[in-house]
Order: sequence, then structure tokens, then C-alpha cells
Amino acid sequence: MATSSLLPGYLGKPHTVVLSYHITEGRDECILRSELMILLRYMIGKARSSIDNQIVPVLCISVRAQYLRVLEAYYDGKKMHINYGPPVHVNGGLPKRNSRNE
Repeated sequence: MATSSLLPGYLGKPHTVVLSYHITEGRDECILRSELMILLRYMIGKARSSIDNQIVPVLCISVRAQYLRVLEAYYDGKKMHINYGPPVHVNGGLPKRNSRNE
């Protein structure tokens, strides 16, 4: 599942912001194939619908079961560039209750 909106980005071109959810786990040092497919889908779609299609930036917030990752991709007219940070681990459980307050 993915949703999108716009945010100023590379060279003043608006980013398409995509939020994606994945139930698949992967290695921390790699992006998922589905993340790459989402980036390509939005970049190609935006390039086809835009008159100025030389630079097409996309910002993807990818949510997985144990962590999330932020990816940025853009096409500069010659190459596709993908930048991503380390995974941000999130606590999936509720905070532990203090036994003195029960």
C-alpha cells in the first residue's frame, strides 16, 4: 500500500512523498525489491504526466514490521540515484507498566 503527496526537493523540483507498508523482512543494508518498484512506478508516472520530466524526485518512507527507512530517489536525465539511511528501529509493543502504580 502506498500514498503520496508533494514536498519541495532536489533543485527546487517537488518531491512526491510516498508512504509504503511492507510485511516482508529484508537485510538492513539493502532496500527491498518492492521499495525499488514503488520508487520506479512513481518516477515513471510523474515523468509521463509532467512537461518538465528531466528531474523526478521521490521520497519514500518505508514501514516494515520492526523498523522504518527513508529513501530518496531521483532521475537526473542520465542516471537514477537512490539514497537511503539506516533503518530506524521502532518498539512494536506497549510501554511496560510500573509495578508501583498498579
